[in-house]
Amino acid sequence: MTRWNWDDGNQTNVRRRKPAEGGSSPPSDPPDTYGAGRGIKLSVLDTVLSVWQHAATMNACESQIPLRCAASKPAARQRVVSCHLPGHQMLSIVPALVCLLVLTANADVSKEATWAVTSGGNGHTYRVVAKSSLISWDSANAAAAAAGGYLATITSAAENAFVFSLIDDPAYWTQSINDHGPWIGGYQPTGSSEPDGGWRWVTRTGVTAPEAFSFTNWESGEPNNQTATVNGVTYNADRIGFFHTGTGRAATWSDEYNLTGSPLNQWTISYVIEFSGTPPILTNPRRLTDGSFQLAFTNRAGAFFEVLATTNLASPLSNWTLLGSVTELSSGQFQFTDSQATNLFRRFYRVRSP
Repeated sequence: MTRWNWDDGNQTNVRRRKPAEGGSSPPSDPPDTYGAGRGIKLSVLDTVLSVWQHAATMNACESQIPLRCAASKPAARQRVVSCHLPGHQMLSIVPALVCLLVLTANADVSKEATWAVTSGGNGHTYRVVAKSSLISWDSANAAAAAAGGYLATITSAAENAFVFSLIDDPAYWTQSINDHGPWIGGYQPTGSSEPDGGWRWVTRTGVTAPEAFSFTNWESGEPNNQTATVNGVTYNADRIGFFHTGTGRAATWSDEYNLTGSPLNQWTISYVIEFSGTPPILTNPRRLTDGSFQLAFTNRAGAFFEVLATTNLASPLSNWTLLGSVTELSSGQFQFTDSQATNLFRRFYRVRSP
């Protein structure tokens, strides 16, 4: 899911707060600060999009209106790129349109790749994220959902090999006696027969039932349902992460403790997000003469999108207003006009594909 912010006010900058230590929850949304210079502002606020995706968005904007960009100096846990577009007669405003793209607001390490249909893939994009400290499966699952995706659900040997090619990097693994890799979306509900009963995948975005748990790639001897007792409570190893016995990385899995810390999970620092659609590429955001706001973007032909909006970015997704579906004007060219924006000082948008 991609979030865009339109602001007909004095906003000059957006910053991300540093996430809580250990990555126990996804980063919170940025507070808005206001300064001099009235105009319209559009921001890409999904901080987990990769740098190259943001660059693609900027290039798309550049193809419509001359664009001048200045990247800030790298700073600890923050990098911001500000893009100033000169005034344009189509906007019917004198001040410049400002497009601010917030890339990453923390020290996470991430990369992604798309498993192309032309290569026998499913067209999905996979992103591996490494935190600066341990992360539980629950927190990784929440972070994946906040990014608009879900923990990867691997249903074939080919998909498993593709994901492993992305994560086969020491940045995403912790070497102890064995080597522990990223979380994926497999879990075992409480009460399942041990050690290999009841395993299932998380339900991916836009569907009502999980994919069949028909393919597995357990390491030899896994799953083994290790247990640990903490303060009288017994915990089972009931979440799936990549794992290799001994030294070195492999495309095999293990059942792991969800929660982190001794004597539970003391090694998992990363997770793999799967996106079932290609992120929209913003091309021509503008305010129309009647005061309504219009955005356009490119994506694969035939895709379905809908737009949600709120005036408070801190609102939970359940409180966002569904404005309607996006019109595909021509093959892969999408457009949406918000006529309600005429009465609002500020509004935030989410574009999602079920």
